[in-house]
Amino acid sequence: WWDSHAEYRYDLVLAERERRDEITDLERQWEVEIIAPFTDTWGRRHPARTLRADFRYVEVSTGFTFIDDVKGMVTRDAALRWELAQSLYSECKDMRWRLIDNETLAPVGTRTVALVGKGVTGDVREMCGGGA
Repeated sequence: WWDSHAEYRYDLVLAERERRDEITDLERQWEVEIIAPFTDTWGRRHPARTLRADFRYVEVSTGFTFIDDVKGMVTRDAALRWELAQSLYSECKDMRWRLIDNETLAPVGTRTVALVGKGVTGDVREMCGGGA
């Protein structure tokens, strides 16, 4: 169920943090829809597109929801999906999106997408504390 040994190691770190009650609501392979299914102008149906992050959890001390993805290399497709998800959730100020280095298991940075309030639907706002 882990895509890499690094993801497995990070899972052990999070499981220990959960055991010590530092985090709650740990989810593995958390999936969120980033593009709804649609029919194009030629009548062709297109399926929903999703982002699957390795982990989602709530940090007890801050109340922030963290979405972490363990990566050795970020492909163009992965970067686009990551940015789309962040833009959809830009109004969710308690969410932190992080890429985790596969060797050090440390966050490699976060990107804040400046699309606050632009085209965000009520449904997405309701999901700020939840998932797909």
